Amino acid sequence: MGLTIDFSTGFICFDAATKAVLWRYKFSQLKGSSDDGKSKIKFLFQNPDTKQIEAKELEFSNLFAVLHCIHSFFAAKVACLDPLFLGSQATASASGSSTSTSKVKYTT
Repeated sequence: MGLTIDFSTGFICFDAATKAVLWRYKFSQLKGSSDDGKSKIKFLFQNPDTKQIEAKELEFSNLFAVLHCIHSFFAAKVACLDPLFLGSQATASASGSSTSTSKVKYTT
């Protein structure tokens, strides 16, 4: 299995062999998460149609790297809501010091 974390589309889980999408959720649909501190992470997503919470559990050999990536994406999403931060980024971008990455993919 693989997991793509995309700034605009959110979480996409896919079959590593066939690349078939198994499930996808937006960042806003994530209602909770937990991990075992070793290799497993559990996501709790809200289904937009039924409003029910759906649990998805994934296992990674590099759990801490995945958690760091997820936290970085959330920090960036929150920063995009802050008008003062956005203003400072417009200034930095105008001076040519901006870099961006909008997608990270992990495969187990």
